[in-house]
Amino acid sequence: MKNPLVTVIIPCYNYANYVGEAIDSVLQQSYKNVELIVINDGSTDNSLSSITNKQATSNFSIINQKNKGIVYTRNKGIEAARGDFILQLDADDTIPKGYLKSLVGEMISHKADICYTQAVNLKTKEVIIKLSDFNLEKLKIHNYIHSSALVRSKTLKQYAYDKNLSGIGYEDWDIFLSMCLDGAKAVPVSGTSLSYRIHDDRLSRSDKLNGTVKELDANRYILLKHIKSHPSTMNYMSVIANRLLELREAKLNNQHLMNQNAELSEKLNAITNMKLFRAAKAMRAFKRALLARVRR
Repeated sequence: MKNPLVTVIIPCYNYANYVGEAIDSVLQQSYKNVELIVINDGSTDNSLSSITNKQATSNFSIINQKNKGIVYTRNKGIEAARGDFILQLDADDTIPKGYLKSLVGEMISHKADICYTQAVNLKTKEVIIKLSDFNLEKLKIHNYIHSSALVRSKTLKQYAYDKNLSGIGYEDWDIFLSMCLDGAKAVPVSGTSLSYRIHDDRLSRSDKLNGTVKELDANRYILLKHIKSHPSTMNYMSVIANRLLELREAKLNNQHLMNQNAELSEKLNAITNMKLFRAAKAMRAFKRALLARVRR
């Protein structure tokens, strides 16, 4: 396999300001045998126009669909892919010019199923996902293989992103864990990086809690799923799964107490702002002053 076809899939939902950069980073690769599939997942901004304006080659196809979410969209791209290898690239991320050449070379030389890199902050170039040697025990606990790893198509097409994780996240960890538990060979690749865009975090406290609870739910779901499918190699992970449930309940209980405190504070503020309360307070102060004069 001297010059295998690589399919790059870019799912896009409301990233009109960024998707052009993602597409350009693929079109400018030093490795040229590339099929590009961009899926507009029912965007309500100008994403479709941004994508269409970049369509320049016969190996560049666009799929326009109603909003289905990232899990459905990733699976749709895999079904449509014709390449020997597949790479997912989020619409707000980019890859450097030699990215595909490096990963394809390592994939061939190591006869690997998955080749992955580190990830850096697109703006600051600070490393945000460190490159780790492959370790299955470590992968059972948390994911260190980002979504833009290069994957052998024949291997990936045996699986599917889990629809139960739609809107929750961690679908990448789930599918990489599925493949590796079944014996897929994963190889780290140094010398190149995914450029990952970090957006401003302006979430409210409630949104952050919901995000944390979803994260705990997703992690526990994935562990229980693989404990069931691979009992001999995953059974001891049930201890961690139960701990995740305890953490989830603790988070919710803590938020309940915080909400109660906030509600009491609001009621207290409402009472202290009432005219009658202020008048009574002033009357008590006047009485204290009058008694003080009488005592003199």
